[in-house]
Amino acid sequence: MMTNTASNAVNLLGNYLLINGNFGFPALGVKGAAIATVSGSCVAAVISLSTLASKNGYLRQRNLTYIQYVRVSFPREALSFCKSFPSFKRLLV
Repeated sequence: MMTNTASNAVNLLGNYLLINGNFGFPALGVKGAAIATVSGSCVAAVISLSTLASKNGYLRQRNLTYIQYVRVSFPREALSFCKSFPSFKRLLV
């Protein structure tokens, strides 16, 4: 719940600042919304990974090292990246 709240807060703030260019930020429109959404997702990823690796996190409870966790989850993450890459590529153009 904390992860979603933080992610949505970053997304909301980013949208407010970047879509119409408030407080001196450039008005980017749709690209600003995309940047805000990606920023919110990155915040969620960092919070999730830090929770996993914390003292009482999932990795410690299961006696998994970070490398073992990455080895198990990499195929799923690679598939997700391959599915979303075409959309990301269009953003850069």
